[in-house]
Amino acid sequence: MTLFKISISYAKEKLVSILGTLSAIYNYFKNSKIVWEVVGYGIPTALLGAYIGGRVILAIDEAARLEKSFFS
Repeated sequence: MTLFKISISYAKEKLVSILGTLSAIYNYFKNSKIVWEVVGYGIPTALLGAYIGGRVILAIDEAARLEKSFFS
């Protein structure tokens, strides 16, 4: 028996990833190493990728539950 659902584990991992990314952004901003011409394309692309990735994870989780219930 697991203590947490797998989706909670994914969410915790994503939170840690976001905090690390924010730290890196701060360091790049502080050292003036951000290429502002790329930011306009990078943010929407990253958000779209995050959305698609989240949907894929949810679909895999749903498929795993269906397979488990079908074969049990």
